[in-house]
Amino acid sequence: MSESPGPVRVDRLDHLILIVADFVRACSFDEGVLDMQAITFGNNKRALDFGLPTGQEQPNPE
Repeated sequence: MSESPGPVRVDRLDHLILIVADFVRACSFDEGVLDMQAITFGNNKRALDFGLPTGQEQPNPE
């Protein structure tokens, strides 16, 4: 059996989808610990914003 190549270094992340049981609690954690910003856009869709834009159209929080 071969050895594990070790940890993976992530340079950028475009988007990530997580399914959580308690969205309000997850937002509270992500805003407080990870310095993310909860936003609402489109047809009442919710998301957490973190980091720099990738150059693609970003949701408008207003």
